[in-house]
Amino acid sequence: MITYAPYLSPAYASVPLASESLYAVGTKEVLGPVSTPSQLSEVGQMALLTPHKGNYRKLLKSSLSAQGIPMKIARELETAEGLLAFTAEGDGVAILPMSNVYQEYERGEVMVRPIVSPEIERILALYPSLTMSRHTLDVVLPIVRESILKVAQLADWKKVRKNGLVA
Repeated sequence: MITYAPYLSPAYASVPLASESLYAVGTKEVLGPVSTPSQLSEVGQMALLTPHKGNYRKLLKSSLSAQGIPMKIARELETAEGLLAFTAEGDGVAILPMSNVYQEYERGEVMVRPIVSPEIERILALYPSLTMSRHTLDVVLPIVRESILKVAQLADWKKVRKNGLVA
């Protein structure tokens, strides 16, 4: 299976494929009218719309706490669609990948700001079953990697990885 790391199951080991930057997403009234980069410390001071639970929330919390920034939570929601809907209403700032907000951004419904110092990224990874043979993995991995390369630019993925190394 292909999903975002970390996938918490002992039945799978990961093969990183690509990384995806996360952005501060909000209305012009909340973020301002210009999509200039924001420091993570600046974003952490904003009222955040976050997932209620799960790996994505853990990524956000660990990224902020690694910098000594507590999460200032305005609202907890279950889905990316819910986060985006409340963000578009001006209820706070969500931290999402461009692949989740591209259409809304293009329509002018939300503003996006790259997060810098440090950047937050999530990893797209292949999780083959531990029962899969090495030979099968060696056959499957190049096919999956080629597919990822084809969509990487459209999805705003970067650092496409080959055998776990930056390509």
